[in-house]
Amino acid sequence: GDNQNQGYPRSLAWSYFGLSEVMTGTTNCAAYDWSIVDNALTEIASYGNQAAIRFYMEYPGGTGSHPGNAIPHCFDGHVAYRDNTFWGTVSPDYDSPYLLTAVSAFIAAFGARYDGDPRIGFINLGIVGLWGEWHTWPFDTDTADGYPNLMPTDANGARIVQAFDAAFNRTKLEIRYPDLAGGAA
Repeated sequence: GDNQNQGYPRSLAWSYFGLSEVMTGTTNCAAYDWSIVDNALTEIASYGNQAAIRFYMEYPGGTGSHPGNAIPHCFDGHVAYRDNTFWGTVSPDYDSPYLLTAVSAFIAAFGARYDGDPRIGFINLGIVGLWGEWHTWPFDTDTADGYPNLMPTDANGARIVQAFDAAFNRTKLEIRYPDLAGGAA
């Protein structure tokens, strides 16, 4: 139900955020507005719980309260976009040097702000793929099915994982599909 103080007891609450909800600058990828994260963490903590959070850029249909296409507008004109016609989403080129630099800077800022925050139980290494789950099925490494691969190379996947690892030293990290993270997980 809606009342977090009743019902099945729990201590952890899950929350997604579109990357564009924090990376709000239209031309400056270093312009961050953390209010949506802060508001969610404050609410979750008010119930006596900790949060497990993940950022994403593509979420088929959106969450109802968060956008389906959450690619930051500061990527426009710098990063190639491809259509995932199966899910109706737009996938950024995860191998774009511009994207990798901006995402690495975001992760560093994210860690500088929230590493060790007692309101957070886990940071889920999102950003890449559908729902930030590190897969773009059927547009994945299995190109024998006729769909092109929209995933980052192993080296670039590892670069993103390593950025999270460098940014978070106290808060626990988790990833849904560690075998798809370039071997870095």
